[in-house]
Order: sequence, then structure tokens, then C-alpha cells
Amino acid sequence: MDTTVYITLKEFCSTYDVEEQFVMQLNEIDLIDARYEEESYYIAYQELPKLEKIVRLQREFNFTPEGLDVIHNLLDKIQNLQEEVTLLKRRLGRFE
Repeated sequence: MDTTVYITLKEFCSTYDVEEQFVMQLNEIDLIDARYEEESYYIAYQELPKLEKIVRLQREFNFTPEGLDVIHNLLDKIQNLQEEVTLLKRRLGRFE
């Protein structure tokens, strides 16, 4: 059973003062997942932190949606590497 909670695209855009066209561009390049049902687009609540970060980056630096995609991928890789370093430090600590 799917227990995912969604927010409408219109509600997100009005709350964050973002144009729907911008969010739809992010959806088109698969940076976010907006679902179309019952004649409206919906965004999962679990996507909101990522979408909020993207909106902040766009406002602060005026990146294009494609540029935001590259930045998001790089930030994900950095986070994964940091988690790997932490894990390796823990493993190393057991041998010291």
C-alpha cells in the first residue's frame, strides 16, 4: 500500500513563490518527480527538502534547470563520499 503524502504543484508554487513552469522544467529533466493525476500535478512530501534546496540555489545563483541538475548530482556525490569516509574511519578505528 502506498502511504506517500502529496502536495499539489499549485500549492507548492504559491507557498514558495515559484513559477509552475520552473518546477515543470525540473520534472522534465527528472530532477524531481511530479505526478499527474486528476488533472493536477502532485509532488511527494519526501521530495520537498530537495525541491526547497533547488529553489534556494536557483534564487541565489540564478542557475538554469540543467545547471541545477549538475549541482544536485555533485552534492549527492559529495554526501556519498562523506558517508563513505565516515564508515572507513569507523572501520579503521577498530584496528587502532
